Amino acid sequence: RTSDPELFLILASDGSAQIFGEQEVCNNDRPRNDQNCLLVEASTAPITIDGNLDDWSSVGPEASISDPAGDHDGDDPGADVLGTRIAYSGSVVYVLTELAAAPSTSFQNAGSPNGGSYRLVVQGYNGLSVEGTLFYSPTSESWELLTFTGGLEVEVGPTGIEWSIDISSYLGEGFESLDFIMVEPRDCSVASCGALDDAECAYFDL
Repeated sequence: RTSDPELFLILASDGSAQIFGEQEVCNNDRPRNDQNCLLVEASTAPITIDGNLDDWSSVGPEASISDPAGDHDGDDPGADVLGTRIAYSGSVVYVLTELAAAPSTSFQNAGSPNGGSYRLVVQGYNGLSVEGTLFYSPTSESWELLTFTGGLEVEVGPTGIEWSIDISSYLGEGFESLDFIMVEPRDCSVASCGALDDAECAYFDL
C-alpha cells in the first residue's frame, strides 16, 4: 500500500512495479461466474432514485466494481465508465453507473439520429431479464427511457446514472442470484449500436 490509502504498489516477479487503485485490486481478487461477471456484496444502504448521488457514498468497495479510466472509444468523458455500485433492499435492486463526466447528450456517429445512449441489462434466476436504454433526445431536449419491461426507474446525476429494478415478480422458490448486471454507453448509428466502453458486469447472491 502506498501513502495514499486508495492506492496499492504491486511488485511483479520480474522486478517491475505498478500502482493500482483499491477497486482494481479488489476486482482481481473476486470470483467470477459462468458469464465472467465479478461477485459483489450488494449494499443494504437506503437509495433514492432522484438524480442526487450523495446517498451512494455509503456503498463501499465490496458492493462496487471498477473500470479503468480512459479506456473508452472516442474523446467524450461521458462515455467513460469508471465503476458500478450495487445496492439491494426488499425486492428492489439499485445500480449506479459512475462516469468520468456528466452523462453525454451528444456522442454519436456521423448520420446518427440519436444523442447519448446508455443500456442496462439485468438477468437472474426464474427467467429474470430486464433491459432498458436511457437516451437523450435532441428533438425533445430531454432524457427518455426505452424499455419493454416494467419496474424500471432511472435518473441522471451530475457524474452518473442511477437505476432501480423491481424484481418482486421473479422472487420465490429457486431464485438464488442476479447473475448479470451491466450498464454500457452505446453509440447508435443509423444501422446499428456499439458499446463505447466494455465495462465489467457484476453478480450477487441472495
